[in-house]
Amino acid sequence: MRVEMEFAVVEFVEEKSVAAVPSVWLSEKGLRCFWPKSGPNVTNLVKNKAKPDKTWTNHPTRVLKRCGKYSHTSLRHVNE
Repeated sequence: MRVEMEFAVVEFVEEKSVAAVPSVWLSEKGLRCFWPKSGPNVTNLVKNKAKPDKTWTNHPTRVLKRCGKYSHTSLRHVNE
């Protein structure tokens, strides 16, 4: 049985930061990622795999790891 990789841990190249994001926020090759306006609900948007909208910004990224569950996106799991 194949597990759907619904989340990814990505590095935002220009910002030099790392975040967990749902795969629907990534471009097909994972080289770009949509990101919502910052606020207290970003974590909920990630966990609920919200679809990006036209107000979100698009950033260059590098995928560090793809995960089937949000709980596997913590940095301690990146090198596993």
